[in-house]
Amino acid sequence: MSRDPDGRTADNDLMNVLVCYDGSDEARAALRCVAGLAAAKPVNVTVLYVRPKAPSGFTEMVDLARERIVDWDLDLPGLVVLREAEEMLVKEGEVEEGEGGQPAKVRHGLKQLAKGLLEVHLFGLHDENIRLRLRDGGDPAGVILNEMDSLPYDLVVMGSRGKKGIKKWLTGSTAQRVALFAHQTVLVVRGSAVLEKVLACTDGSEAAEQALRFLAPLAHAKGCGVTLLGVAEEAAERDAVAAAVAEGLVVLAEGGVDATARIEEGDRADTILKASEGFDVVVLGVSGKSHMRRFLVGSVPLKVLERSPASVMIVK
Repeated sequence: MSRDPDGRTADNDLMNVLVCYDGSDEARAALRCVAGLAAAKPVNVTVLYVRPKAPSGFTEMVDLARERIVDWDLDLPGLVVLREAEEMLVKEGEVEEGEGGQPAKVRHGLKQLAKGLLEVHLFGLHDENIRLRLRDGGDPAGVILNEMDSLPYDLVVMGSRGKKGIKKWLTGSTAQRVALFAHQTVLVVRGSAVLEKVLACTDGSEAAEQALRFLAPLAHAKGCGVTLLGVAEEAAERDAVAAAVAEGLVVLAEGGVDATARIEEGDRADTILKASEGFDVVVLGVSGKSHMRRFLVGSVPLKVLERSPASVMIVK
C-alpha cells in the first residue's frame, strides 16, 4: 500500500467499482445507484465514458488540443459528460465540495495517461479513489471490457434502456455483451436507482453460494431486505431446493443478513421473473459454462437479464 506525500492512501483494500456513464438517464440512475452503495460502504469508483469514434481529421484536431490541456474546463468531446458525472458525485455527497462547487481533494487534474485515455483522479470523503475516465473507442462494449482488464475491478455497473426482441440478440446490447463476456460481477440498473428490496436466487450450486457471499456484505451495509428464492422445476425437486435455500440462509446469516425464504415451482427463469415483481434487484450466480455455450443455449441469468423490469446483478 502506497501513500501520497500528503499522507493519503493511494491504494486500498476497498471494493473497486466501474460505472459506465454516457450522460443518459439510464447512466445517471447507474451512477446514483453506486453513490447510494458508496454512502453505506465506501468503495473505489471509476466513472468511464467511451467517446464515440470521430472522423480522422477531427481526431487529429482533438489530439492536438490534448497536448495543450491545462485544466478541467477545456471543452473537448466527452469532458462535458464527465464534468456532469463529477457534479453528480459532489451533489450525492461522495466527493467533498470545495470552493466554487469544485472537489476539495484532487490527486491529479485532467491528464492523458495513455493514447486515447484521459483521467481526473479525486479522493472521496473517506479517501476512496474516484477516477473519471474518458476512453476513445468505437464499440462501447469492447472498450468497457478492455477497461475492466486495466484495473482490479470487482463490479461493473451499467444502465440499460431495456430494448427487447430478436434484433437486440442479433446485434447484442452493450449491457448484455458486457454481462456475457466480463469476468467480473455485472449489475445492470433499470428503473429506480434505489436497491432496497433484493431477490436473491439459489439452486444450491457453487455459483449460487458465491453470489450470496458477494451480496451479503453489500446488503448488510445498506440494510437491504433480502428474500432468498429457490425454484423447483418439478415437485420431486422440492426437498432438494428447500435444503439449498436453508444452506443459502446460513451463508447470508454469516454475512449479517437475516433473509426470508421462498420456494416456488415452475420454469426457473419464468418463475424468477414473476417472483421479481416488487423487488428492486434480482441477484443470480452463473455456472462455469463457456461464454459461447451460454449464448447459444441460454442461461437463467441471461434470460432474466433480458426480460426483467428490475435491476439484475449477475455474480461471477
